[in-house]
Amino acid sequence: MDGNQVVLNRGSPDYRAEEFSFKENEVYAVDIVMSTGEGKPIMKDEKQTSVYKRALDRNYQLKMKASRSLYSEINAKFPALPFTLRALEEARKKLGIVELVNHDLVQPYPDLHEKEGEFVAHLKFTLLLMPNGTDKVTGIDLQPYKSECVLEDEEIKALLATSLKTKKKNKKKKNKKEGGEAAAGDA
Repeated sequence: MDGNQVVLNRGSPDYRAEEFSFKENEVYAVDIVMSTGEGKPIMKDEKQTSVYKRALDRNYQLKMKASRSLYSEINAKFPALPFTLRALEEARKKLGIVELVNHDLVQPYPDLHEKEGEFVAHLKFTLLLMPNGTDKVTGIDLQPYKSECVLEDEEIKALLATSLKTKKKNKKKKNKKEGGEAAAGDA
């Protein structure tokens, strides 16, 4: 589910991304996190986490019956995609998930927080890069927002004004129309 091609908003010496080129017929998950604070989110309480994803490359012989039952339900319902504990029927899921996390069979997606009084926004959507343009296939539509900041770079303004869709010219229809009008005019 997570690819290796990454575009970083802000690079750091600790984490670098390989360069790559976008190509037609590829799918990308766009994951944007913004903060009014320092941009260093922290996990306050890992026990509040309720979203997990199965680690496909890990195996372990579980000891507890509740863990084995929960793991088989996860494999049946959510073999590769993230899931929430609410979607599981196992009665002792809180007990079983602890062993699964401890042995890296599932990866938690914790809630991240900033300092008190700061705001964090997290947007995620999926894009398809098609020959006729870009299609957004998941995610919610955002409300229009008017910023008090002004963009001054004309090159960036021109780039932002371009459409994501490329318009195809249908020559066959145009030729038929012109040929049909000429034929009608000759008669």
